[in-house]
Amino acid sequence: MSKLIIIRGPSGAGKSTVAKALFERVTRPTVLIERDYYMFMFKTPNGIAVPDKELIENDILTCLKHGFDVIFEGNFKVTTHNQMLEKLFNSHQKDNYVFYLDVSLEETLKRHNSRKQIISENEMKNLYGHATPMNHSTETIIP
Repeated sequence: MSKLIIIRGPSGAGKSTVAKALFERVTRPTVLIERDYYMFMFKTPNGIAVPDKELIENDILTCLKHGFDVIFEGNFKVTTHNQMLEKLFNSHQKDNYVFYLDVSLEETLKRHNSRKQIISENEMKNLYGHATPMNHSTETIIP
């Protein structure tokens, strides 16, 4: 059965680095789905709603259905993505793994300042509190 691996944590926690390293090492059919890609792929004049959650959900479920393992990484609020997560877990009830990278605000800002910046440091501070553990039965918190 295909596996769903979710890697979460605050911005700058190393989610993309971990996900890409895992993706490079796998030998099974696997797809890497990065939430940032979906967030920044739209040009949205006039405040048009972005259907990123729907696209992510459909892409993950399509890949799982066709036998691909899925590595899904991103910084997202559980409250805003809860419906999507529930649908994923209900549709794919086994072999789900959730990892939360528990990194301090100080460390995320340090990492953020060492790379090309897509968002400001103030936005990083605002986003930090939104990434929290899911408290899902399969979640592993990694300090």
